[in-house]
Amino acid sequence: MNTYEQRLNDGKNLKKVKIHIPFFYSFLPMLVMIIAMAIAIIGFEASPHVPLIIGAVVAGVIAMLHGYSWSAIENGVYTGIRMALPAIVLSS
Repeated sequence: MNTYEQRLNDGKNLKKVKIHIPFFYSFLPMLVMIIAMAIAIIGFEASPHVPLIIGAVVAGVIAMLHGYSWSAIENGVYTGIRMALPAIVLSS
């Protein structure tokens, strides 16, 4: 069971709310991405870029269906990129 936090604007001030996403919905983007990647790479001998984007879209849709706003999803993506960027720069 995963628990995520999001800031919701109730009109006057911001407050943190815990959002519960069941395991199946948390695992679904990974499963879709693995299946799409297998089809793309094995079936079409294509690059894995499109399946990665499909997995990200599925994750975004699931997050929005469970109450996340677009700005919260965007902030999560930016935070992940900021944390991973030093390792990417060092490895190249």
